Amino acid sequence: MYDSYNERLNWRNHAPQISSMLADLLDDMMQRLYKDRPQNTQVILQRIAAIEKALQPPKPQPLKVQPPKPQAPIQPTGRRGFIKTATLVVGSMTLAVVGQNLFSGNKNQNITSRNTSTPENITSNNLNSFIKTATLVVGSMTLAVVGQNLFSGNKNQNITSRNTSTPENITSNNLNSFSFEVVTTDPGGNITNRRKESAKYFTEDLGNGVLLEMVEIPGGTFIMGSPASEAERVSSEGPQRQVKVPSFYMGKYELTQAQYQAIMGTNPWTNPYSFKGDNRPVETVSWNDAVAFCEKLSQKTGKNYRLPSEAEWEYACRAGTTTPFYFGESITPDLVNYDGNYAYASAPKGKYRQQTTDVGTFPPNAFGLYDMHGNVWEWCQDDYIDSYNNAPTDGSALTGRSGRKLLRGGSWSNDPSYCRSAYRGNDNPDSRPRTMGFG
Repeated sequence: MYDSYNERLNWRNHAPQISSMLADLLDDMMQRLYKDRPQNTQVILQRIAAIEKALQPPKPQPLKVQPPKPQAPIQPTGRRGFIKTATLVVGSMTLAVVGQNLFSGNKNQNITSRNTSTPENITSNNLNSFIKTATLVVGSMTLAVVGQNLFSGNKNQNITSRNTSTPENITSNNLNSFSFEVVTTDPGGNITNRRKESAKYFTEDLGNGVLLEMVEIPGGTFIMGSPASEAERVSSEGPQRQVKVPSFYMGKYELTQAQYQAIMGTNPWTNPYSFKGDNRPVETVSWNDAVAFCEKLSQKTGKNYRLPSEAEWEYACRAGTTTPFYFGESITPDLVNYDGNYAYASAPKGKYRQQTTDVGTFPPNAFGLYDMHGNVWEWCQDDYIDSYNNAPTDGSALTGRSGRKLLRGGSWSNDPSYCRSAYRGNDNPDSRPRTMGFG
């Protein structure tokens, strides 16, 4: 359990049930250097009090978000299949949208309008095998939207039907393109390759000048989980299996405090342990808070929202890679915001910032998504179970199995092993540690 190379105790994997907020305190108290530990007992008592408060169960409140009626998973219908589900990912929050007419074919519709009405037509050409699912990730919360006529121009449209017709013609006149640089690392964390990539996106207006940039992610099949040979792997990351994920959209960045404020009218940074900044990711929020956000966003847009599955999250994070990180074999604090006192593989130690950073500070993955490793944890829809045995292979979420919810991506306070693409965190749905974005 003691890692003499990195001079640390690898104890967290042996106590997955512990609150991550308490785990952070224990890690701080066990720091090798005195200056890195809590300075006095008063500080410790204050943090314990905050932990106790965070673990108090919230008052029961009715959830107004209506789940979709149970039915068989949507299966691919061939290369002419169109959007049955669209997930709009804005930051690290993913919105999944199920619907008809996401791209309804009006070439002249301009989707970059900044008014508050819902854009009517978002189209995409020559993609006959395109969208079964589109994901829009908003910050550190991933939401999913279920519906018909997602962009029908009627904000009061009741979006409930999954049995919609399949449009045959798809064009992309309303999507813009952006370019970005992707880097690849070796086990020492050295950058061995730089290449230019591009992706398509559209912009959505949240009001008051606050925008969300949604990036088009192609659907595909990937190997979910980690191989037994991966350093610091834990058993819950297996067995590996092939999963097919429909196409989706994700936001470029994690959900920011400004974006959260635009929808909720408040911000959780009032917590004394939070980090304030409009462009920092929203944090100190629970899974239940994410449900409340979904409800509020549903009221604003006339759509029904849900959190995404962890399969959707890992697919988006990997962006076609099979290495521990989307950068490659290892990472450094120059590429990811994590606790740089620790290292992965043969990479060097580095800076520990001890706080969140503005979204988009570090390089993106090959899909054009930022901060999928580190900064803040991200909630998924799924219940946590300790293996992938009998887990879905169609990208859908596993629910009704436990009282704990899945977290992905690691955070600024974790060592790099927790930031791996395959690592699976979990916590109570009412937990609000400062390491969680929408969670």
